[in-house]
Amino acid sequence: MRFCPMLVLLLWSALDLPSATGLVRVGDAAHVYALEQHVRDEAMLEREFQASVEAEPEDRRFDLYCVSNQLSGAWSQVDWLYTLLQRAIVAALPSDEGDLRAALRDQALFVLWEIDETQKHLEPAAVLADKAEHARMRGAVLALLTRLRDTVHDLLAEEQARLGAVPSTAPP
Repeated sequence: MRFCPMLVLLLWSALDLPSATGLVRVGDAAHVYALEQHVRDEAMLEREFQASVEAEPEDRRFDLYCVSNQLSGAWSQVDWLYTLLQRAIVAALPSDEGDLRAALRDQALFVLWEIDETQKHLEPAAVLADKAEHARMRGAVLALLTRLRDTVHDLLAEEQARLGAVPSTAPP
């Protein structure tokens, strides 16, 4: 038995379900992939960092936990940025997408600030400079934050252009 395409369309319209277009902007796709790669890199570094913390004597762990907490704060903001981007991509109504894109832009600004604050705390972190392994991890984390900052800055520029916003005062 053959399906009649008109019957399928009629049933689909009768159910009043939103149609799936499958369209994702090229910039959005690039940002999603970049953020996903950053998350994978962060997870690997976090595992290494936690193993390093556990290998330290108890009296040295507090400072390392403080650094870990700072990094966790930055990554929770990146996670929210990623969530907003995903929601904006799948928004069914243009008004919903507009609201989500505005929130995405604001979150991108906050993530840039959070990255700057995290870098400020990590750069002079003596606790991460006294051992070769800690110094290597600090360098890897700072490099990841720099790459992440570039991705978020590009995302922000694209969202500002899309929303017709005035460029932010966020550092480049």
